[in-house]
Amino acid sequence: MAKIFIDKITYVKSKTEVRYGGNHDENGAKTFYSNDQYHIDGLPAQVKLTVSDENGRKITFDIREQILEYYGKKRISEKMVERFKRDLNMGNVSLSIENGNVIIS
Repeated sequence: MAKIFIDKITYVKSKTEVRYGGNHDENGAKTFYSNDQYHIDGLPAQVKLTVSDENGRKITFDIREQILEYYGKKRISEKMVERFKRDLNMGNVSLSIENGNVIIS
């Protein structure tokens, strides 16, 4: 098993945007409201985990769902991500990558 190094964990706030007409950005946003004139799209918050291997290759994962599942919560917050980082640094939480998925235990 290759050794993995955690480079950074970043909380990215959710975004809401109003767009007019039919143009649609394919950015992973979910449309919450739509009519003939405008659409309200929302992009959920993300928690980006960037790791590198022994060769210096960097891979970024969105671990939002894994953190929510680990703590048994439904909504992510910056405070929860800070708690996760603290738990990780103290050794209360461990990360592993199996088949391209991040596992928190």
